[in-house]
Amino acid sequence: MGSTIGSFTLYSVYATVAHKIQEKLTFIATKMDFILGCITGVVGIGNVIYFLFRG
Repeated sequence: MGSTIGSFTLYSVYATVAHKIQEKLTFIATKMDFILGCITGVVGIGNVIYFLFRG
């Protein structure tokens, strides 16, 4: 009986923690895509300006 209660408790805690971690990772991944997109945009605009004023 103790083994069953212990296993149930462990799996319940794991399910709760895994759900919270997944939400945080999704939030971070979404923000990282935005940040990388901004950096790529800035580099692209910089290249356009460089090529316009170079020639």
